[in-house]
Amino acid sequence: MFATDHISVFRGGKAILDRVSIQLAPGELSVILGPNGAGKSTLLQALTRTLTPDQGEVFLDGTPLRELPIEELARRRAVLAQESFLQFDFSVEEVVLLGRIPHLSGWESDRDRDICSQALRSVEMDAFRHRRYPSLSGGEKQRVHLARVLAQLEDQREAADPAPWLLLDEPTSALDLRHQHSVLGQARKLAKVRGFGVCAVLHDINLALHYADHVVLMDQGRVAAQGTASETLTAERISEVYQVQAQVLCASNCPFVQIQSHHEKHALNV
Repeated sequence: MFATDHISVFRGGKAILDRVSIQLAPGELSVILGPNGAGKSTLLQALTRTLTPDQGEVFLDGTPLRELPIEELARRRAVLAQESFLQFDFSVEEVVLLGRIPHLSGWESDRDRDICSQALRSVEMDAFRHRRYPSLSGGEKQRVHLARVLAQLEDQREAADPAPWLLLDEPTSALDLRHQHSVLGQARKLAKVRGFGVCAVLHDINLALHYADHVVLMDQGRVAAQGTASETLTAERISEVYQVQAQVLCASNCPFVQIQSHHEKHALNV
């Protein structure tokens, strides 16, 4: 269980997060949503320990996150940042192998390479394994880093071991439509089939409606609502938080949000 207990983060005297309390469970895909400036990425940074809240506490399986040794934390959670500033002329395979560092006692083994190969296949980048990383497009780089964090969490676990956590900051932002659904489908499979905890920051409400088990809706640094997607993403609440006229419709048993702007209705995202 990942949990925050009344955490606050201040910048220039302003509360970027204001007494935020959430609970995220393993075996679920949790999505953090909200308009620009709502505090989504700051909340994720608190969960990843990139920043320490000015008030309150973050817990991982009941232990304060700040008390966990960094080596243990690296084996228990992996983070896919919104942007990567990796500039070295590594091959794609070498970038993915970086995810195995928390598990190495020396050089990488055949098993580590097999894990990286499987991770690359899962994101449809195996054919690129010998390409130089800087030559890739933005979407291709994002998929390589997804393979890296998947390789980081792959380990021989006992049934009683705590669940690994995958934390994703806008993982679909650089991806085309097919790969957006591929990434979120894979994230949901990790949660449902393998019991991982997965938390993703998204902008796309319709993707959240389609994939999320649990939604945290942020507004001006506070939690506006949290719960299942259908409970949280009502037309009234979306209209209030996003300042738009919204409808939640259903086609072929698949709900989607439509907004009305300048007297014309259009979908938030296809």
